[in-house]
Amino acid sequence: MVVLLYLQCQKEAVKRNYGSTKQSQKAQRVCHFLNHPLFNVLNPKTMLFFLSIFSQLVPVDDSSSHQFAFFYGVYMSAMHMIWFCLVAWLVTSKKVLGVFHRAGHRVNQVCGVGLIAFGASLVLAK
Repeated sequence: MVVLLYLQCQKEAVKRNYGSTKQSQKAQRVCHFLNHPLFNVLNPKTMLFFLSIFSQLVPVDDSSSHQFAFFYGVYMSAMHMIWFCLVAWLVTSKKVLGVFHRAGHRVNQVCGVGLIAFGASLVLAK
C-alpha cells in the first residue's frame, strides 16, 4: 500500500513539474524504470519465492554447495530480470494494450470464476 501511494505521489510530482507533454511521459518512463525493479526486489513474495526455490535445490550439509548457490542465484536473478523486462515490453505494446482493452472484461470474468472455483475447492477439501 505504501508503495502504491509513493508511486502516485511521484507521478503527480512529474505531472506538476513537466505538465502533460512528451517530456512528462519520458520523465514518467524513467521514474518507472528506476523504481519498479527496486520494488520488485523488496517485494516479500519475491523473496519467499527465491527462498523456497533455494531451500529445495541447495543442500545445506555440503560445503561445496556455496559455489552452486551463488551461480544459481545469479542465474535466477538474470532470468527474473529478463522475464519482467519481457512482460513489461509486451504489456506496454500498443497491439497488446488494444487486445487487453477489448478482452479485459472477459479475462476478469474468467479469472473470477477460476478464483471462486479454487476457493470452493479449498472449502470442500478435507
